[in-house]
Amino acid sequence: MAEKSKFSFGKALNTFICALLLSIGLSILLVYSFTKLAGWGFFIGLIGFTYWFYARTETKKIAWGRTFIGLAIESFLLPVVMFIFTVAFVATQTEGVAEGLGGAIGGGIAIVFSAILGGFLGIVFLIAGILTLKSAKKGDKK
Repeated sequence: MAEKSKFSFGKALNTFICALLLSIGLSILLVYSFTKLAGWGFFIGLIGFTYWFYARTETKKIAWGRTFIGLAIESFLLPVVMFIFTVAFVATQTEGVAEGLGGAIGGGIAIVFSAILGGFLGIVFLIAGILTLKSAKKGDKK
């Protein structure tokens, strides 16, 4: 008898798209903190997230719920990464007190802006993830 393959193209495509979204967010975070690792972080994240979603996720709703939760975490980390970027920029790219102060003020503005944007996006992604996972759990009980 022929063995039935457990590979599902639809599940693989769905998990790849979810992993792609998380890997793009990861590479954006790495660009602002460790610029030399951004490309590698994208590819390693893409492979790792794809495997994790394909092996550990039963339904598409659970995969999307976990993706939204992951995007929420990445969004909440945006101000932290912007702070790291500001400190690294001021430490390496400025020479005088005035330049350092200007970099710190500009970095502070960027941190506040990224905190507002990251907080808003994080809350939206978190709510979407929680609602998607609740919907997936209700579907399992039926």
